[in-house]
Amino acid sequence: MLMEKIIKKNVICYKCHFLNGRILKELKKLSRDCELSEFDVFLLYDNSKNDFKFSDAGLKHVLFRVDDFKEMGYQILSEKAAWYHSDFPLFYFYRQYPNYQQYWMLEYDLCFNGRWDIFFNFFS
Repeated sequence: MLMEKIIKKNVICYKCHFLNGRILKELKKLSRDCELSEFDVFLLYDNSKNDFKFSDAGLKHVLFRVDDFKEMGYQILSEKAAWYHSDFPLFYFYRQYPNYQQYWMLEYDLCFNGRWDIFFNFFS
């Protein structure tokens, strides 16, 4: 289990199953916008294909596989369970980091031109 001391009360999980320049740019913008706010940001990566190659140490990440959901006791009917049951990755994250008050999950195909901290602070 990857427990660490929780300082911020909210977390945003940015879920994806591949990485490219656009996704990294969006993820870095999200992290930068929320850096001074009450939000931690994590990359929540579907590593079912064992293809994770990420070396930017400045961004926190949690890897998951479909097998992790099976180990949690969920019935898996498809290898695309992370996308058909989009809450499973967030449940997996929660088991590793249970001390946040609010959990948000964004998917990689979401684009937002505003300031993320302003958006999230409005709802918290």
